[in-house]
Amino acid sequence: MVAVGTRVILVPLSMQLFRLFRIFSVLLVAGVLLVIVLKISRMPWTPMGNLVQQRAAAAGLTLFAFGDSGTGGPEQRAVAAAMEARCRLLGGVDGLVLLGDIVYPAGVQSASDPLWQERVWDMYSGPCLGAVPIYPVLGNHDYLGNARAVVAHSRINPRWHFPHRFYEVRFGALLRLFAVDNWFYDFCLDPDRCAMAFLGRALEQGDDATRPWRIAISHYPLTSASAKGGAHRGGLRGWLTRPIVCGRIDAWLAGHAHHLEHRTLADCGIEHLVSGGGGKQTYKVRKDEPGVAFARQTHGFLEIEADPNQLRFRFFDSAGRGLYAFRRSRGS
Repeated sequence: MVAVGTRVILVPLSMQLFRLFRIFSVLLVAGVLLVIVLKISRMPWTPMGNLVQQRAAAAGLTLFAFGDSGTGGPEQRAVAAAMEARCRLLGGVDGLVLLGDIVYPAGVQSASDPLWQERVWDMYSGPCLGAVPIYPVLGNHDYLGNARAVVAHSRINPRWHFPHRFYEVRFGALLRLFAVDNWFYDFCLDPDRCAMAFLGRALEQGDDATRPWRIAISHYPLTSASAKGGAHRGGLRGWLTRPIVCGRIDAWLAGHAHHLEHRTLADCGIEHLVSGGGGKQTYKVRKDEPGVAFARQTHGFLEIEADPNQLRFRFFDSAGRGLYAFRRSRGS
């Protein structure tokens, strides 16, 4: 009801609701745009090196993959000790794949932040792991700090192979490792600026007859059995990413969900593995989900072995006990 002079004009309820809806819509759009702008402002945009890195590879290689590690607590130390023991047993490994959330609770503030030593180098510098290169991706907790400093740390420690927030490592003709920043789904027409466009272009590049294995790594999973819900179970990111990778890679490795898991995405033609037990408190899992071959609420790490004929995956807990193993052969 609106008073005009001595007259009273009735405004229909539907019109009032429509005006409220318009105001709400404008505020919602403004809020979404503000979040996008804030996220973009935190992202590292300047590469510190070539986006495609070349590494020599013999007839086989071994990687350890883990995420959600950087607490500095006893759980992280136990996982690090288990990897060191396994590394010695194998006679060495070729790389550590760090699946994000490198430093809790809010990342690092600079490339020389003291937390680097406490949460990374003191953990993974034993007699065997101390010579092993690290291939990281950014996690959501890393973005709470200075994400650019995580990339810039490559100039301080030569073991830290992180030329940009997305990159590729080619291990000879054996394996192509695609590191993807999926904290913010930034698909655009410029593969040198946007992670998903970079991944799409890389996967379009043909390989020769001896096609290398293809593994993508990120912080957020495409899906998972986590009881936490939301992004821990893939959400919109997973749905948007599948058309880019289905049938074009062999495996996707991720963290964020704090447990260990394997499932074969039959409709996508790839193996999906979660290795988020690097040190932070673990989450409950839904073991009875369709398609889940293995899921365990525990700390631990994933071992990946590659040779020309097979990819072999094995999960270990923080005591070094083998929990689960499977293999993917050519043509499977």
